[in-house]
Formats: sequence, structure tokens, C-alpha cells
Amino acid sequence: MPRMRVPFVEPFFAPNQSQFVRALADSAATVIGIGECAQDTMDDQLTSRMTRHHQVPSLVDVGVMTDAVRWVQDKV
Repeated sequence: MPRMRVPFVEPFFAPNQSQFVRALADSAATVIGIGECAQDTMDDQLTSRMTRHHQVPSLVDVGVMTDAVRWVQDKV
């Protein structure tokens, strides 16, 4: 079965979000984070489970999020 690619919105916000990222990575999914936080503010365990992280200025701006998801789709 092909490896699943998962854009994950705001992997840093709320401590339990990182557990979802861990579970996805453990199931061999490619996890790409999209969020407002800079990657260097995240702990190493979280960042090591993501293939990459794409920082956006706002999660509630539909245009920004559409562009971010399209950017991720173009990269994977």
C-alpha cells in the first residue's frame, strides 16, 4: 500500500496534537505540518516526526490555508 501523505494543521497547538502526529508517523504516514508557530518553537520529538512544517500567518484565512495546502501538495 502507498505511504499516506497527511497535511496536519497546527501540530503544536494543544499538547495532545503532537500525539496525533506521533501516531500518524508511527503508521508510516508522511506528515507535513501547517501552522502559525515557527518550527524552532516546537520540541525535537514533534519536528522529527514531520517531513516538513509550513508556517502560515493565519489559520483562519481561507486563502492562506488554501495556498498552504496547495504548496504542500506540490511538494509531495
